[in-house]
Amino acid sequence: MIDPTKFYSSVEAKEIIGLKSRQFISRWVEEGQLLAITTGKKIGKRYLIRGDWLEDFIKRYKQGLPEKYKYSQEKIKKILEKAIKELK
Repeated sequence: MIDPTKFYSSVEAKEIIGLKSRQFISRWVEEGQLLAITTGKKIGKRYLIRGDWLEDFIKRYKQGLPEKYKYSQEKIKKILEKAIKELK
């Protein structure tokens, strides 16, 4: 069961979705299909994915829709700013 308020790593998200590689998670985040807070840079880049974002993505993934839905930069910014405030 996914806790909607918990933040999951890309490895945890990969396991929840049932993927063999976390590179799918990275690609979906970079393409704007999966929301995540990015920490680090290039080689040390890590993602934190909130449970409710993961649940939303899984629903679309199971329907075969992740490629058809992308978050706009403005929407991503608003959602992530809200999440960061909640972490403080």
